[in-house]
Parts: sequence; structure tokens; C-alpha cells
Amino acid sequence: MAPRALDYESLNENVKKVQYAVRGELYLRASELQKEGKKIIFTNVGNPHALGQKPLTFPRQVVALCQAPFLLDDPNVGLLFPADAIAKAKHYLALTTGGLGAYSDSRGMPGVRKEVADFIERRDGYPSDPELIFLTDGASKGVMQILNTIIRGESDGVLVPVPQYPLYSAAISLFGGSLVPYYLEETENWGLDVNNLRQSVAQARYKGITVKAMVIINPGNPTGQCLSEANLREILRFCYQENLALLGDEVYQQNIYQDERPFISARKVLMGMGPPMSKEVQLVSFHTVSKGYWGECGQRGGYFEMTNIPPKTVDEIYKVASVSLSPNVPAQIFMGLMVNPLKPGDISYEQFIRESKGILESLRRRARMMTDGFNSCKNVICNFTEGAMYSFPQIRLPPKAMEAAKKAGKVPDVFYCLKLLEATGISTVPGSGFGQKEGVFHLRTTILPAEEEMPEIMASFKKFNDEFMEQYDDRGGYSRFKLYSLFLAGCLATPIITLLVCASFGSKTYHMGFSKKPPAVDGGLDLDGSKRWVIAGIPLRAPLKPISTNPVEKEINEDDDQSNCTAASTTPTSEEARIPSRLVCPPAPRKRKATFKCNYTSGVREFFTPPDLETLFVQRAN
Repeated sequence: MAPRALDYESLNENVKKVQYAVRGELYLRASELQKEGKKIIFTNVGNPHALGQKPLTFPRQVVALCQAPFLLDDPNVGLLFPADAIAKAKHYLALTTGGLGAYSDSRGMPGVRKEVADFIERRDGYPSDPELIFLTDGASKGVMQILNTIIRGESDGVLVPVPQYPLYSAAISLFGGSLVPYYLEETENWGLDVNNLRQSVAQARYKGITVKAMVIINPGNPTGQCLSEANLREILRFCYQENLALLGDEVYQQNIYQDERPFISARKVLMGMGPPMSKEVQLVSFHTVSKGYWGECGQRGGYFEMTNIPPKTVDEIYKVASVSLSPNVPAQIFMGLMVNPLKPGDISYEQFIRESKGILESLRRRARMMTDGFNSCKNVICNFTEGAMYSFPQIRLPPKAMEAAKKAGKVPDVFYCLKLLEATGISTVPGSGFGQKEGVFHLRTTILPAEEEMPEIMASFKKFNDEFMEQYDDRGGYSRFKLYSLFLAGCLATPIITLLVCASFGSKTYHMGFSKKPPAVDGGLDLDGSKRWVIAGIPLRAPLKPISTNPVEKEINEDDDQSNCTAASTTPTSEEARIPSRLVCPPAPRKRKATFKCNYTSGVREFFTPPDLETLFVQRAN
């Protein structure tokens, strides 16, 4: 019998290529365990209400009245609902063409799109056109609609950050395009290097791929980094030079947990750059009610706004949106309430601010608790979650664990996450589901579990992880806290050792110390004003203070011809350089050079400080 239309072998090959790790093997196994009675903590997806976050009161009141408009005719409605909720419900019902049960325009209700445009203008300082705003069933539907519009076939490529949210890889596969990865640098706080972008584009073009668009996720998912204005300028300039459309995934713009890099939209930066770029770079920006302090994932409300998109293209996008008739109407009201919030003086304003502020402050604390918890674990390294809803720790798996994973037929990080799930009930997503550099392994977890449960969850993770590492590694492993101790010990020991070495080469008196202008240290700021250091490729945090960023060089010339010593800083400089105010040694230079050279009658000798410490400078005593 010939295969039928919906037999597996007859399916669209692009459908078979789609992978979505967030609801993949780990999630399915977690669901099975839950049915068996095991308590499961689903940290695999950013689903705030499922992990205990309470809905904001005012939006639910308004939508409840819109869903049951007969309540507005009840003489006692004012006893159950505040006056401002009643007024808002009447406002949104007036924007519909028959209540929440009727289709809206395929782009969404014009009145709500006008509220979105006003919100964008307040946020960015530049006017927005409601005719270029489409309301969608969550931001994901908007992303898929735009990618479907861009991709013509396998020869069309889209630049996507790696690690990436698997919506992008899944949608590109579904539409038959090619994903062109650009890798974020973990040791640079998941930073983006434009040179890497150029290399990715060049490699894709060499393969015959036409790169048409670039995706940015700001704040990052799963990496949690926030892009600065300078980063965005570089990206927009790159898109202008390479003739790429920019897709700005900005759904976590309310989720910011540090003050160094507040959210700034790609559109605001683009408009501020002026012509020709502000008139030519094509930009599509996405937002949602699912994230932020709203967390209304199940409502499926989102929008996208188009900048510098030709009218004929807008018409084609409208045509395709019309196939689905209408985005869901209740979600459009949630979107209107999010972008047109309560104002000071409104009856429900104080309660709304208290609820929303409480959620964000708790998320900020949970981000810190989770980062510190991971960094206390053996062989686990985690950058601070600057924004979004996730931690993305690196797991340094021992060789024996990777061998065990291979025998089990699993990818190493999948093997680790399955063991974690079975032991603790914590359901995560392996880093391989987001993409990562070869030989490097991660997991993604949300920071959404209830704050009061977070210490127990992190203690459970630490117990599992450290036992796992002991089982598969005889060498003991390390944590960042252990590295801090070793680092401080090295800082104290090295000046003494170097002094003794130098003292043995002559009768003159020397003393040890750093240059007057310490070398700069690259890295990203943490929420509490701390800086990531890199020791042997491992980023660390420490309290900061501003310093000069100019490289320094010291020379020592002896009066006699017995020795001639020179030492120079080899640490790269940075515009945002910082050094710790409490630790006495800066981190290691990226390239090893001799600390100093000494000329003797027997030849030249080179001396090095330990590799995990900065260059020391030998200075002649007064």
C-alpha cells in the first residue's frame, strides 16, 4: 500500500527538520514523572504564572468586565470593581465591532494600535505610525510571519545569535531557509563582536547563501545580557553596510535587573543616527504581554512595528495576516492596558504600582540568588542575569561524564539535565537546544520559581551537581568561590617570591608594586556594581571602581652593567575599565609575556609571574 498523505514518510521535510528544545525530550520526561506523582519544578519555559506569579489585579478586572459586559449594567457593579476599571472596560468595548466575540481588523483594533504607537513615541521620542503596527497572537506569531515573508528558499539566510531562542531555528527550518549563526562571547558577558558578524556573513556568502536579515534578542534569551546604545549603533551600522533587515526581539524590555545598561530600543537608536541610516535600515520590532511584570503568557498578546518597510511589502504582510482573519481580541485589550497604563491619581494606580514593582524587585533578587547559587557549585560558571528571565550557566562536564553520556546515546548536557531532573525534579533545557560552541555545555533555567522557594531549589541543585561531579571526576573540580581564594593567595605570594628572586641578582635594594596607572580589565557590570574578571578563561565578579584606561610601561635601568630589567603591562584597555577596590591584584593578561628580562654575563633570563596573575613591576627603591 502506498504511503498515505499524513503517514510520516509523506510529510513535508521542513516539518521534520523543526526542533524546539524548550518542549523537547526533557519536558516530555518531566511530564511523565509528574504523572507518576513526582514533584516537578518546570523551569524550562518562561511561564511566570505557572510558577506562582500572581496576575496584576487591574488588567484582569478590566478584561473580566469586557468578557461579561452585562456586569456593567448591574447597579452593584461599583461594589465589586473600581471606577477606573469600569471606565476602561467601557473604553475598550467601544473600540470593538461587537464585543470580544467578534473579529477585529486583521492587523488588530485601530484604537489599540493607536495606543501602541503612542507608547512607542513616549518611549523613543519619535512618532510611530499605527498603520505600520500589527497586533499578533503573542510575539512568536509575529516573528514567524515576518520570517515567512523574508525567506524564499534554502539560499536565503538569517543571522541568528548563538545561543539563541529556538523559535528562530525552528521557524527558519519550517520555512525552508538557512540559519547563519553568529556566536556570542561568554567570557565577554555574552558580548557581540561585529568582526564575527562579518565573518559569518562572508562564510555564508561563500556557500551561496544570500544573507537577508539579522536577529537580535535584547535583553538576551537565554543569555540574559543587555545591549548598550553603542552595541546597537554598531549593529545598525553593520546592517546598513550589509543591506540587512534587522529583527529586534525586545519582549523582555521590562525585565532589567541592573542599572548600568537600561533597555534602549533599536528603533530609538536608529532614529537618533539620522539619515541616511534612519531612512534606509529596515527594522521590525517585537513586543508582548507574556513577559515583563505582566507574565500573561496564556493570553497570547503581542505586536510588531515596521520601520522603513515599503508600502507594497506592508500590503503583502496584511494580506497574509488576513488569512487568519483576526488576532485574538481579549489579548488586544491586554496589550492596550500594558502600553496605556494607569496614571498617578487613578483609583487603582497605587495598587498597580505596588504589585508591578514588587514583581520586578523580587525578580531582581532571584536573579542574584540564582547566579550566586550556580557559582558556588563545583565546575559551574554563570554570568549574572542582567535582563530577561533566565540563567544560562556553563557546566564543565568531566570526561567520564561525557563517556557515560555517549554510552547512553545522549548529548552530554542532555545526559546531565536528565540526571538532574530524575534526582531533583528540576526541569531545565540543555544548552544544546539553543546552540553553543563545540565542546562547551550549558543549561537554561528560568529565574521564576517563587522567591521563598529559591534557596531550597538552589541547595537541591548544588547537592546534585557536586555529587555528580564527584561521581564522574576524581580531580575534585572547582567553583568560583574556590577560585577567589586561590586568586587572593596568589596575589599575596607572588610579590614576595618575585622580590626574593630579584634580590638575589644584586646588592641593590628593590621593592615590589604595581604601576601607578593599573591596567584596564574588560568585562560586564553586574547588578550590584561588580565586574567580571577572567582568570584562565573563567569570568569572575568583584567590586569595582573607575580607573584610567591608558596602558602603562615601566623601565628600570641599573647603574652598573650587571642587569637591565624592563616590565610592561600586557592587559588590553577598555572604555569601561574597572578594577576591584578590595582585591590587590588585577586579572591575568590575555597574552603571556615575560614579567621582566634581566641581562647577565651568562645571558638573558626571562621571569614570569604565575599565569593567573597580572604582570608585576619591579621598581628601584628610593
